[in-house]
Amino acid sequence: MAKTEIVSDRTAFSKTYDLENGQKQIDISSGVLHYFDQGQYKDIDLSFDVTSKVTEALYILEIDSGRIGFQYTSKASGEVWTCRLHAVDGVLVSSLPLVVSPTTQGQEVIWSECLEGVTILIRSQPFGASVIKRLASDKAPRSFTWLVERPSNAVGVNISNLAGRDNVDYTKVGDRGQIEQRSFPLELTLDTKPISDDGTRTVEEITEAWTGQIIKSTGPATDVVYPVEFDPSFTEVIGANGDDGRESPVGTWNSTDATGINVGNYYGTTFHGGFRFSAVGDGSGPATGDTISSATLILTSSFHGGGATADDWDIYADNVDSAAAWGAASYPTNITNTIAKVDYNATGGGTINIDVTTVVQEIICRAGWTQGQAMRLAVLNQAGSNAYDAIYPVESASQEAQLSITYSAGGGCGGGAVNTRAWTHGVQVGMGLRMSL
Repeated sequence: MAKTEIVSDRTAFSKTYDLENGQKQIDISSGVLHYFDQGQYKDIDLSFDVTSKVTEALYILEIDSGRIGFQYTSKASGEVWTCRLHAVDGVLVSSLPLVVSPTTQGQEVIWSECLEGVTILIRSQPFGASVIKRLASDKAPRSFTWLVERPSNAVGVNISNLAGRDNVDYTKVGDRGQIEQRSFPLELTLDTKPISDDGTRTVEEITEAWTGQIIKSTGPATDVVYPVEFDPSFTEVIGANGDDGRESPVGTWNSTDATGINVGNYYGTTFHGGFRFSAVGDGSGPATGDTISSATLILTSSFHGGGATADDWDIYADNVDSAAAWGAASYPTNITNTIAKVDYNATGGGTINIDVTTVVQEIICRAGWTQGQAMRLAVLNQAGSNAYDAIYPVESASQEAQLSITYSAGGGCGGGAVNTRAWTHGVQVGMGLRMSL
């Protein structure tokens, strides 16, 4: 079936296509798909160009020539941040045999072996830039200090909490005989020291340090598998923390991190999470009473752990006209469930495609549904098996949750009848998804 994108219907989070048979298809992402420039939405390209710049994104990212560092300019707020490497293990870079000869590969600028056992790279992401340190052995330095200059009253950009992990290729056999591939979080600190502030611009020294320990379920351990890597990220403030999250135990909402939204039951610990699809925009997506030919929830699992028994997921939509964001007062197990539900067995790993046509149709048939309102889905784990999936969060590039809907005008609700019934399924274990159409 041929399809042509309707460029005028683009929003920051969606693309709409004409299927040339009276139907349209809207693909909605929990991550940003477009940036706004000169009155129109354009495709994001996170690759560095020949001048070591990223310009076709929500920001402009320019590598600092002759140094390890960059300048970050937010297109939304106009804020300009600069960041450059200042010291390593407390020694100023001017006194170090620092090699400044980066290479550019797609979304990354890489200073390979800039010091013995150290590779530093800057990676452009949908919501900002990551500064990653990759240490090859225990002989590598343990702390990096950055000189950061920013607006004194920054509101559009921030520096996220430090995150790190040991060897991402570490594979082991679990105690029940299953093969697991995982990484362990590192014990890290992030300290800020004010240098100057004239009321307009603030200069700070930001030091990130690693103790050399990893954190397992049994507590800190020293058997690190090299290489290790860690980074704080320069992030646009776009409400990403409310777009996805984790609920564990039942009734407790925890904000997300960059490693994954866990779903299922794993060695007695229950995980449930949420994904929020931000506003698609008025004039796009199905209107009240439209026919939903198909709706597919697309998740990407970075890791499937546990036993061989598949997860049993029950999937509902929140049966309201415009769903709230996920949070402490609104989490997957306390939504008003639709009558329609979808049963799905997730064997885990890679792309997970779930047909959610019936639950999406029920929301579109609500009397109060209109384009531009918020819709969310809850994926409730019913399994007693020891298995779970880690789903990529909204901060991921091209791997975040998506919803693809094919629809046509009218005829989807039995001659105009609409569902107004509210039904509460009860307390379950689950993962949630929110989107706006």
